[in-house]
Amino acid sequence: MKLNDIIETVKSTFQIENIWIFFIQIISFLLLCIATFYLIYQPVKKKIKERCDYIENNLKKINQNKLIIEKKLQEVEDKIVSTYNEANDIINDAKKKALEEYDDMLEKAKFDIEKEKNFMEEKVISEIKDKKEEMVNIILDICKDVLERNIENDDNKKYVDNLVENLIIDELKSNEKN
Repeated sequence: MKLNDIIETVKSTFQIENIWIFFIQIISFLLLCIATFYLIYQPVKKKIKERCDYIENNLKKINQNKLIIEKKLQEVEDKIVSTYNEANDIINDAKKKALEEYDDMLEKAKFDIEKEKNFMEEKVISEIKDKKEEMVNIILDICKDVLERNIENDDNKKYVDNLVENLIIDELKSNEKN
């Protein structure tokens, strides 16, 4: 086939009357496609790629920030838990110290009460002794006046001491029973 045959076949198939106009239109179309490709498609493609990169970078930053925030949130929660545990420990220590102080104060109060009780018992015994001695002296004076005789002081003292001791022992026994 020759070039003329091909041209005739194209003319008859596409019903083209002037082949040169057809080629000019094809060339114009190709030039328009090339111009569109370089003037519109390439810049738009470049802008879309930039936008995609920008979005991708922002997503990466967001994910990194999310991880950082989650880590800090975990740290805050850990601090809250540790602070709560410290507060509980402080409260428990305070309770323990308060109980220890209470026990110490109770022991001191018991000791003071026992000491005061012993002091009062000694005081009562001493006063009983004094009163009984005074009473014995009065009785002896009365007896002396009645008998009109002089009793020696040493004998008197022994007699009084013996009498007072017996009276004190009897008094203590009766207090213990009560």
